[in-house]
Amino acid sequence: MFTRYASLVLLSVSLLMGCRYFQSEATVSIQALTGEGEALPNAKVVVNKIHVGQTDDHGFYKGHMELPIDEPILIEVSKGSKEIFYAPFFETIKVKRGDLNTFKLTATLYGVKPVSDEVPAAPVPASELMESAAASDETPSTLEVIETSLPTPTLSTATDANASAAETVQPASEGRPVTFYIVSGRDAVENAAVYFGDAAKKQWIQGCYANASGRCTFRIPSNLDAVTILIRAKGFQTQSKSFELLDGDKVRIDLARGKSLEVFAINPNQGNMEGVEGIKVYLNEKELGTTDRFGSLLAPITTEGEMGGRITLTSEQWLPAKVEIKRDAFSSDSIIQHFQSLKPIAPKLAIMEFIHYRAGGDSTLLSPPSLDSLTATLVSAGANVVNSPALRGKFAEQKLSLDDLSATNFNQVKKVAESMNYIIRPSFIEG
Repeated sequence: MFTRYASLVLLSVSLLMGCRYFQSEATVSIQALTGEGEALPNAKVVVNKIHVGQTDDHGFYKGHMELPIDEPILIEVSKGSKEIFYAPFFETIKVKRGDLNTFKLTATLYGVKPVSDEVPAAPVPASELMESAAASDETPSTLEVIETSLPTPTLSTATDANASAAETVQPASEGRPVTFYIVSGRDAVENAAVYFGDAAKKQWIQGCYANASGRCTFRIPSNLDAVTILIRAKGFQTQSKSFELLDGDKVRIDLARGKSLEVFAINPNQGNMEGVEGIKVYLNEKELGTTDRFGSLLAPITTEGEMGGRITLTSEQWLPAKVEIKRDAFSSDSIIQHFQSLKPIAPKLAIMEFIHYRAGGDSTLLSPPSLDSLTATLVSAGANVVNSPALRGKFAEQKLSLDDLSATNFNQVKKVAESMNYIIRPSFIEG
């Protein structure tokens, strides 16, 4: 009898030690931000349905804890407020035995002001979210939302396949959210870069980077019914895809392993890196095609012979008229070539209202020229004036006015979905 009880005690101790063995120490650091990028203090942090603390006055939380090994751990960040409803943030992590388990998360909680005085409904409990995720075989993961109207400084930086998925970007609060699932067969493709084609600016705009589940989300301007995207990932062939846009759309992209030759023809027009359409591309005298409206051409590399040889770019409307580039097995798969138009392109001008200055005196007041007459004169001289009711509407969408721009809000112009090279404020001076 004593032996039986002793065995039970030893078994119980073994089980307790086994539970401890299947846990590991982890450090979780969280920065909570609003949709405008401001620090969010006093945000509640929950780990596996256990409240572990809240963010400090600067929106930061850091905690050390023991967590189960090789199991999905749900991180939840939420913020209660009667004035603003903050959508909760969810992310899953996994702890590995023997690793230095340090997790750094940026939790962006997008706020919406209630339309009435009613208190918003409480966020969905983590337990219900886990049940919903389990039913759909989908793990909750970070959705990165970025500003799609920010201009790309250069196509060389916009198409850097080695850019970090954690790169800080400016969030956007408007537009249609589109979620991308980047896979190769049954495997998720982490750190795949998704770019959005801005037809007005003739640029590829950085969209988002896929997380460990191959998923990322960003917002497309609401006025578009179709979109063209570019997907790049190290070790996979680059792919371009166009599709009709629906609210809350989900797009699955299946990448093939291998390499692609990428050609980007750009025109640094008045500081804007615009794509050049119609550049013919040859590989060892074989025509691969012409660049699209974003100045890009993608061709899969299927043989070792295609990794070397000579790339030739030709054009009848742009300079240089012919460019030859010799490649070998160690050359970059991306070619970026600048072109200049044979005919100089007029810069795009936006014109503000006149400012009337008058010196002292009793002379008769003069009538300054109207904005319409000035615009007509500039257009007749070959200027490209982009003033229109539509332009003012785009300013209004960003809560800006073309005529009220100043040094304090001028940097907000980059959010306006219109390509402009210069904004001119004309003055009429008397005396």
